[in-house]
Amino acid sequence: MESLKSWLFQVAKNRCIDELRKRKRRVQHSLERELDNEASALLMSIDTAPLPETYAEQGEERQRIATALQVLPLKIRRVIWLRYSQDLTFDEIGRQLSMLPATAKTYYYRACRQLRQILA
Repeated sequence: MESLKSWLFQVAKNRCIDELRKRKRRVQHSLERELDNEASALLMSIDTAPLPETYAEQGEERQRIATALQVLPLKIRRVIWLRYSQDLTFDEIGRQLSMLPATAKTYYYRACRQLRQILA
């Protein structure tokens, strides 16, 4: 009879421990969800627009690049423009400018080298 009593107490104890663990998990999940919601709200409230100084710096940099591009020969400038503004491949640039894709690629890399030198 004593072994049955201790067994029942052990079973009851284990059930209580299991229930406490479940409650703890529910509280943790609830806290995690609450923190996720607060983090999401916080992230959504953050202003990601660049600061005015950044706009000014970007404008100055664009101006420097535009001036540097004007120094390049027209053929090379066209390749750069099609590559960056139109996002064309060298095959597409070659077809559009009636040149081999390898030539377009050569012009592109030559322009990059020259622009680096001019902007340095």
